[in-house]
Amino acid sequence: MRFSPLLPAALLLAACGGGSDGPTDPPPDLSCTAAAPRILALRTGPSLDIAGARPNAAAGSSSIQIDGEFPRTISGRAGALENAAGPGRSFTTVDAYAVDANDVPTAELFVFATSAATVRNLSIAPVTLAQLHDKSFIPSASLVVYAEQYDPAVKDYTRWLLGQVGTIAITSVDSGTIGRVGLDVTLAGEWVDSAGTRLGCGTIAVSHIDAPLVRFLTTTGPLRDTLTSDLTGDRADTLRTSALASFQALQPSRQRLLVMGTMAGDSTKELWLSMAGVAAGSDSIALGAPTIDEAMAGRASTSFGMLRVIPSQQSTSEQLWRSTGGYVTLTNVVQIGPLALCGWASGRYAFDAAGVDVADTTASLGTTHASGAFESRFTVLAPGDTIAGTSIRTPGSQLVHPATLAPGSGPSCPF
Repeated sequence: MRFSPLLPAALLLAACGGGSDGPTDPPPDLSCTAAAPRILALRTGPSLDIAGARPNAAAGSSSIQIDGEFPRTISGRAGALENAAGPGRSFTTVDAYAVDANDVPTAELFVFATSAATVRNLSIAPVTLAQLHDKSFIPSASLVVYAEQYDPAVKDYTRWLLGQVGTIAITSVDSGTIGRVGLDVTLAGEWVDSAGTRLGCGTIAVSHIDAPLVRFLTTTGPLRDTLTSDLTGDRADTLRTSALASFQALQPSRQRLLVMGTMAGDSTKELWLSMAGVAAGSDSIALGAPTIDEAMAGRASTSFGMLRVIPSQQSTSEQLWRSTGGYVTLTNVVQIGPLALCGWASGRYAFDAAGVDVADTTASLGTTHASGAFESRFTVLAPGDTIAGTSIRTPGSQLVHPATLAPGSGPSCPF
Protein backbone atom coordinates (compact mmCIF):
# COMPACT_ATOMS: atom_id res chain seq x y z
CA MET A 1 0.00 0.00 0.00
CA ARG A 2 1.08 3.53 -0.65
CA PHE A 3 -0.06 6.24 1.72
CA SER A 4 -1.06 9.82 1.00
CA PRO A 5 0.25 13.00 2.65
CA LEU A 6 -2.39 14.86 4.62
CA LEU A 7 -0.45 18.11 4.98
CA PRO A 8 -1.06 18.88 1.32
CA ALA A 9 -4.37 17.05 1.31
CA ALA A 10 -6.55 20.02 2.20
CA LEU A 11 -4.61 22.27 -0.14
CA LEU A 12 -5.00 19.81 -2.98
CA LEU A 13 -8.69 19.43 -2.21
CA ALA A 14 -9.03 23.18 -2.72
CA ALA A 15 -7.56 22.86 -6.20
CA CYS A 16 -9.54 19.72 -6.99
CA GLY A 17 -12.72 21.33 -5.77
CA GLY A 18 -12.97 18.69 -3.05
CA GLY A 19 -14.40 16.25 -5.56
CA SER A 20 -17.11 18.76 -6.47
CA ASP A 21 -17.25 17.51 -10.06
CA GLY A 22 -18.55 14.17 -8.81
CA PRO A 23 -21.39 13.09 -6.52
CA THR A 24 -21.51 14.55 -3.01
CA ASP A 25 -21.54 11.05 -1.53
CA PRO A 26 -18.55 8.78 -2.23
CA PRO A 27 -19.12 5.71 -4.39
CA PRO A 28 -19.71 2.42 -2.59
CA ASP A 29 -16.89 0.57 -0.88
CA LEU A 30 -14.85 -1.13 -3.57
CA SER A 31 -13.56 -4.55 -2.61
CA CYS A 32 -11.14 -6.14 -5.00
CA THR A 33 -8.05 -8.18 -5.48
CA ALA A 34 -5.34 -6.88 -7.73
CA ALA A 35 -5.64 -8.26 -11.23
CA ALA A 36 -2.37 -9.14 -12.91
CA PRO A 37 -1.80 -6.52 -15.62
CA ARG A 38 -0.98 -7.80 -19.06
CA ILE A 39 0.04 -6.05 -22.22
CA LEU A 40 -2.75 -6.07 -24.76
CA ALA A 41 -2.52 -4.77 -28.31
CA LEU A 42 -4.51 -1.59 -28.89
CA ARG A 43 -7.54 -2.16 -31.04
CA THR A 44 -8.48 0.30 -33.72
CA GLY A 45 -10.48 3.10 -32.12
CA PRO A 46 -11.13 6.82 -32.34
CA SER A 47 -8.07 9.00 -32.85
CA LEU A 48 -8.12 11.35 -29.87
CA ASP A 49 -5.43 13.72 -28.70
CA ILE A 50 -6.66 13.46 -25.11
CA ALA A 51 -5.29 9.94 -24.83
CA GLY A 52 -1.87 10.71 -26.27
CA ALA A 53 1.15 10.32 -24.02
CA ARG A 54 2.49 13.69 -22.83
CA PRO A 55 6.22 13.98 -22.07
CA ASN A 56 5.54 16.46 -19.26
CA ALA A 57 3.51 13.83 -17.43
CA ALA A 58 6.58 11.60 -16.92
CA ALA A 59 7.38 10.71 -13.32
CA GLY A 60 9.30 13.36 -11.40
CA SER A 61 12.59 13.07 -9.53
CA SER A 62 14.13 14.65 -6.45
CA SER A 63 17.48 14.81 -4.69
CA ILE A 64 17.82 16.46 -1.26
CA GLN A 65 20.95 16.82 0.88
CA ILE A 66 20.32 17.45 4.58
CA ASP A 67 23.05 18.56 6.98
CA GLY A 68 23.10 19.26 10.70
CA GLU A 69 21.85 17.04 13.49
CA PHE A 70 20.68 14.20 11.20
CA PRO A 71 22.67 14.40 7.94
CA ARG A 72 21.44 12.37 5.00
CA THR A 73 20.86 12.47 1.24
CA ILE A 74 17.39 11.61 -0.04
CA SER A 75 16.49 10.74 -3.63
CA GLY A 76 13.08 9.80 -4.95
CA ARG A 77 10.12 10.99 -6.96
CA ALA A 78 8.08 14.20 -7.09
CA GLY A 79 4.80 15.70 -8.30
CA ALA A 80 3.34 19.21 -8.31
CA LEU A 81 0.00 20.96 -8.55
CA GLU A 82 -0.90 24.56 -9.32
CA ASN A 83 -4.13 26.39 -8.56
CA ALA A 84 -4.14 29.78 -10.31
CA ALA A 85 -7.39 31.07 -8.81
CA GLY A 86 -6.45 34.75 -8.77
CA PRO A 87 -4.73 37.22 -6.42
CA GLY A 88 -4.51 35.90 -2.90
CA ARG A 89 -5.88 32.48 -3.86
CA SER A 90 -3.19 31.08 -6.16
CA PHE A 91 -0.73 28.52 -4.88
CA THR A 92 1.65 25.79 -5.99
CA THR A 93 2.35 22.62 -4.02
CA VAL A 94 5.32 20.35 -4.71
CA ASP A 95 5.80 17.00 -3.00
CA ALA A 96 9.16 15.19 -3.20
CA TYR A 97 9.25 11.79 -1.58
CA ALA A 98 11.00 8.45 -1.25
CA VAL A 99 9.37 5.07 -0.64
CA ASP A 100 10.64 1.64 0.35
CA ALA A 101 10.25 -1.64 -1.55
CA ASN A 102 6.66 -1.92 -0.27
CA ASP A 103 5.81 1.61 -1.44
CA VAL A 104 5.57 2.86 2.15
CA PRO A 105 6.96 6.44 2.31
CA THR A 106 10.27 6.81 4.09
CA ALA A 107 10.79 10.56 3.60
CA GLU A 108 8.79 13.48 2.24
CA LEU A 109 9.59 17.12 1.47
CA PHE A 110 6.48 19.27 1.06
CA VAL A 111 6.77 22.73 -0.53
CA PHE A 112 3.93 25.26 -0.45
CA ALA A 113 4.38 28.43 -2.52
CA THR A 114 1.84 31.24 -2.31
CA SER A 115 1.76 31.93 -6.04
CA ALA A 116 1.24 30.28 -9.38
CA ALA A 117 4.35 28.58 -10.73
CA THR A 118 6.64 31.19 -12.31
CA VAL A 119 10.42 31.40 -12.41
CA ARG A 120 11.27 33.34 -9.27
CA ASN A 121 12.74 33.13 -5.76
CA LEU A 122 10.37 32.96 -2.79
CA SER A 123 11.39 33.38 0.84
CA ILE A 124 9.93 30.86 3.26
CA ALA A 125 8.33 31.77 6.57
CA PRO A 126 8.75 29.92 9.88
CA VAL A 127 6.25 27.17 10.61
CA THR A 128 5.67 25.08 13.74
CA LEU A 129 4.21 21.63 14.21
CA ALA A 130 1.44 23.21 16.27
CA GLN A 131 0.46 25.33 13.27
CA LEU A 132 0.47 22.31 10.99
CA HIS A 133 -1.97 20.58 13.36
CA ASP A 134 -4.18 23.64 13.81
CA LYS A 135 -7.29 23.28 11.64
CA SER A 136 -7.71 27.06 11.52
CA PHE A 137 -4.19 27.74 10.21
CA ILE A 138 -4.18 29.38 6.78
CA PRO A 139 -0.63 29.95 5.51
CA SER A 140 -0.02 33.51 4.38
CA ALA A 141 3.54 32.85 3.23
CA SER A 142 5.49 30.08 1.52
CA LEU A 143 6.71 27.19 3.68
CA VAL A 144 8.75 23.99 3.52
CA VAL A 145 8.40 20.90 5.73
CA TYR A 146 10.42 17.68 5.67
CA ALA A 147 9.34 14.50 7.51
CA GLU A 148 10.75 11.00 7.94
CA GLN A 149 10.63 7.81 10.05
CA TYR A 150 7.07 6.83 9.19
CA ASP A 151 5.31 4.74 11.85
CA PRO A 152 2.57 2.55 10.30
CA ALA A 153 1.08 1.92 13.75
CA VAL A 154 0.11 5.57 14.19
CA LYS A 155 0.12 6.46 10.48
CA ASP A 156 2.42 9.40 10.95
CA TYR A 157 6.01 10.46 10.58
CA THR A 158 7.89 10.67 13.85
CA ARG A 159 10.64 13.17 12.97
CA TRP A 160 10.19 16.53 11.26
CA LEU A 161 12.50 19.24 9.94
CA LEU A 162 10.49 22.49 9.97
CA GLY A 163 11.90 25.25 7.77
CA GLN A 164 12.40 28.54 9.59
CA VAL A 165 14.29 30.56 6.98
CA GLY A 166 15.27 29.79 3.43
CA THR A 167 14.40 30.12 -0.25
CA ILE A 168 12.25 28.31 -2.80
CA ALA A 169 13.99 28.92 -6.14
CA ILE A 170 11.64 28.00 -9.02
CA THR A 171 14.15 27.55 -11.84
CA SER A 172 11.96 26.36 -14.74
CA VAL A 173 8.28 26.12 -15.63
CA ASP A 174 6.73 24.55 -18.74
CA SER A 175 3.38 25.79 -20.02
CA GLY A 176 0.21 23.83 -20.60
CA THR A 177 -2.38 22.26 -18.32
CA ILE A 178 0.09 19.42 -17.83
CA GLY A 179 3.44 21.16 -17.50
CA ARG A 180 6.64 20.66 -15.58
CA VAL A 181 8.39 22.59 -12.84
CA GLY A 182 11.98 22.58 -11.58
CA LEU A 183 13.00 24.04 -8.26
CA ASP A 184 15.77 24.15 -5.68
CA VAL A 185 15.08 24.54 -1.97
CA THR A 186 17.47 25.83 0.70
CA LEU A 187 16.53 26.17 4.34
CA ALA A 188 17.62 26.21 7.96
CA GLY A 189 15.23 24.79 10.49
CA GLU A 190 14.49 22.78 13.61
CA TRP A 191 14.20 19.04 14.01
CA VAL A 192 11.24 18.04 16.21
CA ASP A 193 9.63 14.74 17.16
CA SER A 194 5.93 13.94 16.86
CA ALA A 195 5.24 15.65 20.20
CA GLY A 196 6.95 18.85 19.06
CA THR A 197 10.04 18.33 21.23
CA ARG A 198 13.08 19.97 19.65
CA LEU A 199 15.79 17.52 18.60
CA GLY A 200 18.35 19.85 17.06
CA CYS A 201 19.05 21.93 13.98
CA GLY A 202 19.10 21.00 10.31
CA THR A 203 19.82 22.62 6.97
CA ILE A 204 19.21 21.88 3.31
CA ALA A 205 21.91 23.52 1.23
CA VAL A 206 21.64 21.41 -1.93
CA SER A 207 18.44 20.07 -3.49
CA HIS A 208 16.80 19.72 -6.86
CA ILE A 209 13.25 18.74 -7.75
CA ASP A 210 11.88 18.07 -11.25
CA ALA A 211 8.15 17.35 -11.22
CA PRO A 212 5.14 17.04 -13.53
CA LEU A 213 2.84 20.01 -12.87
CA VAL A 214 -0.94 19.62 -13.01
CA ARG A 215 -2.75 22.93 -13.44
CA PHE A 216 -6.33 22.83 -12.20
CA LEU A 217 -7.07 26.47 -13.00
CA THR A 218 -5.18 28.57 -15.52
CA THR A 219 -5.64 31.78 -17.44
CA THR A 220 -5.82 29.73 -20.64
CA GLY A 221 -8.66 27.53 -19.43
CA PRO A 222 -9.23 24.70 -16.94
CA LEU A 223 -8.11 21.12 -17.27
CA ARG A 224 -11.17 19.38 -18.62
CA ASP A 225 -12.66 15.96 -18.03
CA THR A 226 -13.51 14.15 -21.26
CA LEU A 227 -14.79 10.67 -22.06
CA THR A 228 -15.75 9.28 -25.48
CA SER A 229 -17.12 5.90 -26.46
CA ASP A 230 -18.16 4.28 -29.73
CA LEU A 231 -20.54 1.32 -29.36
CA THR A 232 -21.00 -1.23 -32.12
CA GLY A 233 -22.97 -4.48 -32.29
CA ASP A 234 -26.45 -5.19 -30.93
CA ARG A 235 -26.30 -1.84 -29.15
CA ALA A 236 -24.84 0.91 -31.37
CA ASP A 237 -24.26 4.43 -30.07
CA THR A 238 -21.73 7.24 -29.84
CA LEU A 239 -21.21 8.75 -26.40
CA ARG A 240 -19.40 11.97 -25.54
CA THR A 241 -19.29 13.59 -22.10
CA SER A 242 -17.37 16.00 -19.92
CA ALA A 243 -19.30 14.98 -16.78
CA LEU A 244 -16.92 12.58 -15.06
CA ALA A 245 -16.53 11.45 -11.46
CA SER A 246 -13.16 9.78 -10.84
CA PHE A 247 -11.79 8.32 -7.63
CA GLN A 248 -8.67 6.44 -6.53
CA ALA A 249 -9.28 4.12 -3.57
CA LEU A 250 -6.12 3.12 -1.69
CA GLN A 251 -7.05 0.82 1.16
CA PRO A 252 -4.89 -2.35 1.10
CA SER A 253 -7.74 -4.71 0.13
CA ARG A 254 -9.47 -2.39 -2.34
CA GLN A 255 -6.96 -0.39 -4.35
CA ARG A 256 -8.87 0.78 -7.40
CA LEU A 257 -9.20 3.65 -9.88
CA LEU A 258 -12.79 4.34 -10.89
CA VAL A 259 -13.77 6.57 -13.83
CA MET A 260 -17.51 7.04 -14.30
CA GLY A 261 -19.08 9.27 -16.95
CA THR A 262 -22.67 10.43 -17.21
CA MET A 263 -23.63 11.19 -20.78
CA ALA A 264 -24.20 14.85 -21.58
CA GLY A 265 -27.84 15.48 -22.40
CA ASP A 266 -28.85 11.94 -21.40
CA SER A 267 -28.60 11.26 -17.68
CA THR A 268 -29.92 7.73 -18.15
CA LYS A 269 -26.56 6.48 -19.45
CA GLU A 270 -23.46 5.79 -17.36
CA LEU A 271 -20.18 4.31 -18.56
CA TRP A 272 -17.90 2.81 -15.90
CA LEU A 273 -14.22 1.88 -16.01
CA SER A 274 -13.23 0.25 -12.73
CA MET A 275 -9.53 -0.67 -12.55
CA ALA A 276 -8.03 -2.69 -9.72
CA GLY A 277 -4.72 -1.49 -8.31
CA VAL A 278 -2.90 1.83 -8.07
CA ALA A 279 -2.85 3.84 -11.29
CA ALA A 280 0.47 4.19 -13.08
CA GLY A 281 1.26 5.51 -16.54
CA SER A 282 1.68 2.90 -19.32
CA ASP A 283 -0.22 0.24 -17.35
CA SER A 284 -2.36 -2.06 -19.47
CA ILE A 285 -5.15 -3.39 -17.28
CA ALA A 286 -7.17 -6.46 -18.28
CA LEU A 287 -10.94 -6.13 -17.84
CA GLY A 288 -12.92 -9.13 -16.66
CA ALA A 289 -16.57 -10.10 -16.28
CA PRO A 290 -18.38 -8.91 -13.14
CA THR A 291 -21.51 -10.66 -11.92
CA ILE A 292 -24.85 -8.85 -12.16
CA ASP A 293 -24.82 -8.26 -8.40
CA GLU A 294 -21.30 -6.85 -8.58
CA ALA A 295 -22.24 -4.55 -11.46
CA MET A 296 -25.35 -3.33 -9.62
CA ALA A 297 -23.27 -2.66 -6.49
CA GLY A 298 -20.49 -0.93 -8.45
CA ARG A 299 -17.81 -3.15 -6.89
CA ALA A 300 -16.21 -6.34 -8.10
CA SER A 301 -13.36 -8.75 -7.57
CA THR A 302 -11.98 -7.90 -11.01
CA SER A 303 -11.34 -4.85 -13.14
CA PHE A 304 -14.34 -4.25 -15.36
CA GLY A 305 -16.10 -1.95 -17.81
CA MET A 306 -19.83 -1.37 -17.84
CA LEU A 307 -22.54 0.59 -19.61
CA ARG A 308 -25.52 1.15 -17.37
CA VAL A 309 -28.83 2.38 -18.85
CA ILE A 310 -31.04 3.69 -16.06
CA PRO A 311 -34.83 3.93 -16.41
CA SER A 312 -36.23 7.23 -17.65
CA GLN A 313 -39.80 8.53 -17.57
CA GLN A 314 -40.42 6.76 -20.87
CA SER A 315 -38.98 3.44 -19.75
CA THR A 316 -39.10 1.25 -16.66
CA SER A 317 -36.35 -1.04 -17.91
CA GLU A 318 -32.81 -0.96 -16.51
CA GLN A 319 -30.07 -2.44 -18.66
CA LEU A 320 -26.59 -3.59 -17.72
CA TRP A 321 -23.96 -4.15 -20.40
CA ARG A 322 -21.11 -5.85 -18.50
CA SER A 323 -17.62 -6.39 -19.89
CA THR A 324 -16.65 -9.92 -20.83
CA GLY A 325 -13.06 -8.99 -21.67
CA GLY A 326 -10.98 -6.06 -22.79
CA TYR A 327 -8.43 -3.58 -21.48
CA VAL A 328 -7.68 -0.06 -20.30
CA THR A 329 -4.29 1.36 -21.25
CA LEU A 330 -3.26 4.33 -19.08
CA THR A 331 -1.30 6.68 -21.33
CA ASN A 332 -0.69 9.31 -18.63
CA VAL A 333 -0.90 9.38 -14.85
CA VAL A 334 0.22 12.24 -12.61
CA GLN A 335 0.04 11.69 -8.85
CA ILE A 336 1.05 14.42 -6.41
CA GLY A 337 2.97 13.03 -3.44
CA PRO A 338 3.12 9.36 -2.41
CA LEU A 339 -0.53 9.18 -3.48
CA ALA A 340 -2.07 12.43 -2.31
CA LEU A 341 -5.63 13.62 -2.73
CA CYS A 342 -5.48 14.80 -6.32
CA GLY A 343 -4.25 13.45 -9.61
CA TRP A 344 -4.88 13.27 -13.33
CA ALA A 345 -5.00 10.35 -15.74
CA SER A 346 -5.81 9.65 -19.36
CA GLY A 347 -6.11 6.44 -21.32
CA ARG A 348 -7.72 4.36 -24.03
CA TYR A 349 -10.02 1.42 -23.50
CA ALA A 350 -11.89 -1.27 -25.38
CA PHE A 351 -14.15 -4.04 -24.11
CA ASP A 352 -16.81 -6.47 -25.27
CA ALA A 353 -19.98 -6.45 -23.19
CA ALA A 354 -23.07 -8.60 -22.82
CA GLY A 355 -26.41 -6.95 -22.07
CA VAL A 356 -29.24 -8.01 -19.79
CA ASP A 357 -32.44 -6.43 -18.53
CA VAL A 358 -32.23 -6.23 -14.74
CA ALA A 359 -35.90 -7.22 -14.45
CA ASP A 360 -35.25 -10.43 -16.40
CA THR A 361 -31.61 -11.46 -16.30
CA THR A 362 -32.32 -14.62 -18.28
CA ALA A 363 -33.18 -12.59 -21.38
CA SER A 364 -30.08 -11.53 -23.31
CA LEU A 365 -29.99 -8.14 -25.02
CA GLY A 366 -27.07 -9.23 -27.18
CA THR A 367 -23.50 -8.01 -27.23
CA THR A 368 -21.74 -4.74 -27.95
CA HIS A 369 -18.17 -3.53 -28.32
CA ALA A 370 -17.15 -0.29 -26.61
CA SER A 371 -13.98 1.61 -27.43
CA GLY A 372 -12.85 5.12 -26.66
CA ALA A 373 -10.63 7.34 -24.56
CA PHE A 374 -10.80 9.45 -21.42
CA GLU A 375 -8.99 12.24 -19.59
CA SER A 376 -9.96 12.87 -15.99
CA ARG A 377 -8.96 14.48 -12.74
CA PHE A 378 -9.35 12.14 -9.78
CA THR A 379 -9.66 12.45 -6.02
CA VAL A 380 -8.38 9.84 -3.58
CA LEU A 381 -10.91 8.26 -1.21
CA ALA A 382 -10.05 7.20 2.33
CA PRO A 383 -6.28 7.61 2.00
CA GLY A 384 -3.77 6.45 4.56
CA ASP A 385 -1.68 9.13 6.21
CA THR A 386 1.90 10.19 5.75
CA ILE A 387 2.14 13.74 7.04
CA ALA A 388 -0.81 12.87 9.26
CA GLY A 389 -3.05 14.92 11.49
CA THR A 390 -2.25 18.19 9.74
CA SER A 391 -4.88 20.59 8.52
CA ILE A 392 -3.26 23.42 6.61
CA ARG A 393 -5.88 24.94 4.38
CA THR A 394 -6.58 27.79 2.03
CA PRO A 395 -9.91 29.63 1.71
CA GLY A 396 -12.50 27.25 0.30
CA SER A 397 -10.59 24.06 1.09
CA GLN A 398 -11.80 21.16 3.17
CA LEU A 399 -10.20 20.24 6.47
CA VAL A 400 -8.64 16.85 7.07
CA HIS A 401 -7.86 15.09 10.36
CA PRO A 402 -7.51 17.94 12.91
CA ALA A 403 -5.33 16.97 15.85
CA THR A 404 -3.89 18.46 19.02
CA LEU A 405 -0.24 18.88 19.86
CA ALA A 406 1.66 18.73 23.15
CA PRO A 407 4.20 21.59 22.93
CA GLY A 408 7.82 20.57 23.17
CA SER A 409 10.87 22.18 24.71
CA GLY A 410 14.54 22.38 23.88
CA PRO A 411 17.26 24.65 22.53
CA SER A 412 16.55 27.03 19.65
CA CYS A 413 18.46 27.01 16.38
CA PRO A 414 20.65 30.09 15.60
CA PHE A 415 18.89 31.47 12.49
